[in-house]
Amino acid sequence: MDEEFEGYITAAPYTHVYYPESAPSHLQLATLNRSVPFPPFRPLRYLELGYGNGVSLNIHAAASPGNYWGTDINTAHAATANALAAASGSGLKALTSSFEELLERPDLPQFDVIAALGVWSWVSDANRKTIVELLRRHLVEGGLFCMSSIAMPGFGELAPLQRLLRLNLKNDVTSGTIFEKLESGIGLAKALQKAGSQFLAEDSFAGRKLETMKTADRAYLVHEYLHEHWKPTLFADTASQLQAAGLRFVGSAKPLDQFDELNFRPEALDLLASVDDPWLRETARDFLRSGHVRHDIYVKRNEPLQGQAFSRPALDLEFVPEFLASMPDRYLIASSAQAIVAHAGAVLQTLKVPAALRFIKIRAVGAALNGARQIVNVIHEGSGRTVLVSASDVAVEVVAY
Repeated sequence: MDEEFEGYITAAPYTHVYYPESAPSHLQLATLNRSVPFPPFRPLRYLELGYGNGVSLNIHAAASPGNYWGTDINTAHAATANALAAASGSGLKALTSSFEELLERPDLPQFDVIAALGVWSWVSDANRKTIVELLRRHLVEGGLFCMSSIAMPGFGELAPLQRLLRLNLKNDVTSGTIFEKLESGIGLAKALQKAGSQFLAEDSFAGRKLETMKTADRAYLVHEYLHEHWKPTLFADTASQLQAAGLRFVGSAKPLDQFDELNFRPEALDLLASVDDPWLRETARDFLRSGHVRHDIYVKRNEPLQGQAFSRPALDLEFVPEFLASMPDRYLIASSAQAIVAHAGAVLQTLKVPAALRFIKIRAVGAALNGARQIVNVIHEGSGRTVLVSASDVAVEVVAY
């Protein structure tokens, strides 16, 4: 296997990791909370660009009926993904095509969901343009695009460190495996830090990130920092590129990030509320956060989204509390919102957690009878703290801060 493909490292496989953000059920809840319809009910047509070892793609194909495709240029990834698919019998197609080759396939269907996690900020400009063209041609009207990207301005501070690691990798005198070259680069950065580099000082953002590299998974570090085209971007720049494919920003794929009051101080909330332009407002949010990777959802539609920014329909769902292991009764099944509310106050008193963070894990049970909102009201009245509903692929959580 070649060490790279168009500047993207292929010498080592990625970690075996699952991304709940791209799960169909997770996307359905995240878009519901922005009043954006999920693609119409039918066997879901789903494409993942850059599926890694295929863990997420296989779990989704096994758990959610549909027609699943994926492509990744690493042949080791494809071998693992296809072995998982054979074991599950899901029938998914795990290809080893480049994005350009995939675009030219005559049998490539239209898709309801296209996912690209760990791709956009790590590939070349040419590949990003191909992704936009794939979205333009093969994402249906009303279809969703779930993506991750390295956010500016926070991660921009790491650009010099990333380039240092990349330059060391390509140095003619740096030899060994891809992991040995990684260690060589980290060693050089540590030597610079000890020699007095202010940029890499222990209390700097880059210095703290360098410290975390000591114990981080080596395969993760290779794929995170050694690609040639590693490129943090402002949200507005990414949204502008995707607009060429007819995509409009829906919101974060991480439900916690959809609730500003849980992420920012009151003065920041007032400032964000004063910004009318949605791209500028979302870009401003990133200036209020520390360096992070964005997980976003876009929808393909002609008309602009209106009113979604403050819409929270997820709070109108009905839920069933699931007690923690320390509770006398591990599970509580309640058939009505009233039964749930009757137990909510007792739950707050019984949970052995710090007063600053009260936590109840709950599972969705179907009909929307306003149960979640009633739980939220009880918790809020009992603790005087802000409350939100968020979700993962397997559970829904009510968290009171």
